[in-house]
Amino acid sequence: MDQLKQALAFILPVAHQMDIDETAKVLGFSNNWVSQLRSRFVHGKPLKHASRGGRHHVVMSVEQERLFIAHYKEAQPLNGHVDAKLLKESLEKYLGKSISTSYVYSFIRRNKALLSQVSVNAL
Repeated sequence: MDQLKQALAFILPVAHQMDIDETAKVLGFSNNWVSQLRSRFVHGKPLKHASRGGRHHVVMSVEQERLFIAHYKEAQPLNGHVDAKLLKESLEKYLGKSISTSYVYSFIRRNKALLSQVSVNAL
């Protein structure tokens, strides 16, 4: 798909005498992006994406998090709230290593629906 975008950014102006503004409008990109696509196509370079996105540097996979939550909910009745301190201790015990406080709050945010959380007791 990326190669097709690059090829169109190069071919449309040549085959149909379109300027960069018209090409950008047809392709739905900005002028700068069309120029970058054309340049990369001419030089045979792959398209670079602006950001990687996704979860990098993960401590646990999504499946591991779900399994942990299932065990945590059995051991600790939530009663409408999550105690971040207890959750942090449980996570550290489960993982066998120390984790940051910010990881605990990110974990809670990511898994709100699974935790059925109403409020969070701070560390």
